[in-house]
Amino acid sequence: MGACFLVALKRLGVSADPPEARRRPAIWGVALATILAINLGLAGLVLGPLVSVESMIQGMEALALALLVAGIIVITLRCIRLSLMIIYLLSMAIFAQASIAFMIAEHWSHLWWLAHVIFITGFLLLSYGVVHSFRTTRSFCTVYSQAEVMQQLRDQQAQTQEALAKLEVANTRLTHQAATDWLTGVANRRQFMKQAKEELARAKRYDIPLSLLCLDLDHFKVVNDVHGHQVGDQVLKHVTSTMENNLRPQDLLARVGGEEFQVLLPDSDIHQASEIAERIRASLHELEIRLHDKVVKVTVSLGCAQRGQDGEDIDSLMRIGDQRLYEAKALGRNRVVTGASIWIQVDTQGVRDPGSRFKGGPDR
Repeated sequence: MGACFLVALKRLGVSADPPEARRRPAIWGVALATILAINLGLAGLVLGPLVSVESMIQGMEALALALLVAGIIVITLRCIRLSLMIIYLLSMAIFAQASIAFMIAEHWSHLWWLAHVIFITGFLLLSYGVVHSFRTTRSFCTVYSQAEVMQQLRDQQAQTQEALAKLEVANTRLTHQAATDWLTGVANRRQFMKQAKEELARAKRYDIPLSLLCLDLDHFKVVNDVHGHQVGDQVLKHVTSTMENNLRPQDLLARVGGEEFQVLLPDSDIHQASEIAERIRASLHELEIRLHDKVVKVTVSLGCAQRGQDGEDIDSLMRIGDQRLYEAKALGRNRVVTGASIWIQVDTQGVRDPGSRFKGGPDR
């Protein structure tokens, strides 16, 4: 028992062997053969003429005492404070006392009987620790104290919380990716339509203005044809960033096509929308995008629509806004059409020009 206890102490903290390894017949065969060899060896010594029975008993008790004391020293030096291991420590101390009593007692004397009582006491204490741990874990192969089980539960809970946090981050990232344009990072068409319907319902409920801007970059196909699509993608990113810098926090910018954008303007009438649109147009007109030793300039045409005078649903606003966008294209591009007035670009100054209505759909 002392030898087995020392081996167990050496493996304390080491991961258990997998179940398939523990079930191998060879392992159990070696263990049983070892025990049988020890018993046969001891029987041979006792029955043989070389060693007397008394000397054999004294030697076995001395060996047991040495192994038990070695186990106590190992537990003390390693500062093992697990509940079950403390019970093992007390049991080993009691067994060591029983070995000393057996070594100095004569057969059938009161000290000999006391040695048996001491040994039984240690066995009962050891049995209590094992049974208590079994009641905690319901398994002899995973015997732990209640404190160890609670620590394992806390560790598992911490791992679960960490996994849930990572899952929440992943879900947030996926939700964001599903709602944004992959290139520019602004809202995509699906997210824009969802939020536009919500804002439109709020505007109707509280009778507040709401406007929509439809934007399209002028001659953007030329940028792709001359400089390549990679440069075109970089231009779109710069254009998007510039437009965002000219919007309010409550405004929603979305990319709805290749070079087509829409802006939802809550709490804004057509005049406020035209001012925001002109600010965007002027900023893009002045923007110089430097890429690979090249300077790329773009302009934008915009059409504005307001809830109420141009329709009560998002489809109507988008249709009117797109019509006015085409009208801005027909009138020379790089301008804003609001229905009541047209903002155009002359050199670097924006001026109002009532203009005329466009009936067709020119090339963008």
